[in-house]
Amino acid sequence: MVLLFVGCAKTATYKPRTAIVGYTDKHTYMNKFQVSFRGGKYTPMNQVWEWAYKRAAEVTIDNGYRYFVVFEEKEHFYNLSEDLKGEKDSTKDWADIGGPFPEVTLSFKCYKERPSNTDDAIDAEELLRGNVDVPASSS
Repeated sequence: MVLLFVGCAKTATYKPRTAIVGYTDKHTYMNKFQVSFRGGKYTPMNQVWEWAYKRAAEVTIDNGYRYFVVFEEKEHFYNLSEDLKGEKDSTKDWADIGGPFPEVTLSFKCYKERPSNTDDAIDAEELLRGNVDVPASSS
């Protein structure tokens, strides 16, 4: 059954995370949120960044805000073998089919008005219209 999921995980499309690829989001505190997007094995990292920012913009608007400021970002390569330890005699056997899958996680704070104390605020509506360049990474 795992092979079926992994076979579908080579590329990714923009959708909620099912088995391995896609986005997740959570409300962490008041006007703070976190989103992650995990691409397929062959999804370019710049595409993963774009989809993570797209999801952050959607979450911002869905929660009644217009602007967001990313205060933490993380780029990670996830391996399926991280979840399969102990399910097979050797996790090395899983390495070839289990990744790495590029993943970006953004933690951000939302605002109804553009905050005056930072130049880093992103207009969620403009980002979704394609009028804002998505940062590739500040790392």
